[in-house]
Amino acid sequence: MTLLLAVPVLAATRTVDETLPAAPDGVVSIQALAGSISVMGWDRAEVNVTGTLDDEAIELKIKESGQRTTISAEPIEDADDHLSGTVDLEIRVPRGGRLETETISADVTVEAIDGTVTIESISGAVKVAGNVPEAEVSTVSGQIIITSSAELQGGEFQSVAGNIKLKGMLSADGSFSFETVSGNIELHLPGGTSAEFEVETFNGDIENDFGQKAEKTSKYLPSKRLEFSLGGGGASVSVNSINGSVRLVQD
Repeated sequence: MTLLLAVPVLAATRTVDETLPAAPDGVVSIQALAGSISVMGWDRAEVNVTGTLDDEAIELKIKESGQRTTISAEPIEDADDHLSGTVDLEIRVPRGGRLETETISADVTVEAIDGTVTIESISGAVKVAGNVPEAEVSTVSGQIIITSSAELQGGEFQSVAGNIKLKGMLSADGSFSFETVSGNIELHLPGGTSAEFEVETFNGDIENDFGQKAEKTSKYLPSKRLEFSLGGGGASVSVNSINGSVRLVQD
C-alpha cells in the first residue's frame, strides 16, 4: 500500500534590495496589497527598498520622476491568484519629504519622518512615530496608533471599526479630528495642552481626566456630548464616535 503525504506548497519569495535617487523634500508614494511595510526616514537623497515579496504574485516597480518617487508592489495579472501576494518590505526615504501610502491589508509602520504623512488602509494596522508635523490616516478595520515626539500641527484620523490612539502634543494653532464608527478613541495629552474640545458619542462612554464631565444630549437616546477648553483655548479638537468610547488621558 502506498501512502500519499500532503506536502504544503510554500509561496516562492524573492529578496529585493534596490536604491535610487529621490528629492530630499519630494514625495514618496507607496502602494501595496498585503503583508507589512516599514518606512524609516534617513538623511540621504535616495530611497532604498529591502525585504521579500511573493515572487509568483507580486512585482515591484520603483520609479522617480522629478519630485515624486513611486514604489508599487503590484499584482501580476496572469498569476494563478494575483490578489493574494504579500510583501515584507523595509523602505528608507528622505526624512524631510512627504509620505503617501495606500494598502489593502498590509500593516504600515512609519518612523523618523519629519514631513507630512498620508496613509490609507482597509484592514491593515497603522503606526506612526516621530516628529511628523501633520498626518492624515484612514482605515476601515485597522487600528491607528500615533506617537508624536514633537508638536503635531494638524491631523485627521478616521476608522470605521478600528481603534484610534494618539500620544503627543498638539499645536495651539492646529486643527484635529478623530472619528470612528465602532472603534474606541484614546487621546493622551500633556497637562499644558491649549485647546477647545468637542467630543460626541452616540452609544459610547466619555471619560475625561481633565475634569469636565460629559452630559447626555437626549432624554431617550444614549448620546453624550462634552465641550470644554484647556489652557485658554487654542487648537480645535473634534472627537466623534458612534458605538465606541472616548477617553481623554492627562499625561
